[in-house]
Amino acid sequence: MSEINEVNEKNEKGKMTAVEMGRKGGTTTKERYGMEYYHKIGEKAGNTIRRRLYWGKRLDEAGFTDEELREIISNKENNPS
Repeated sequence: MSEINEVNEKNEKGKMTAVEMGRKGGTTTKERYGMEYYHKIGEKAGNTIRRRLYWGKRLDEAGFTDEELREIISNKENNPS
């Protein structure tokens, strides 16, 4: 991104908004690592959610409390068998 564009993205106080910073960071990450990076982290996130839903549903059906579920799921994620 050129300096001219960076200046144009700044608000009236000369500071970037959170949205502008996020966009700039995302663009930099895409330029640095490519779109494949986003595919990999998306797949990791999807697998994590799928695993949490799987364990959460089964443990919930067994009558565990929310606190017990969080602890069990956390232990499963940190110590996969």
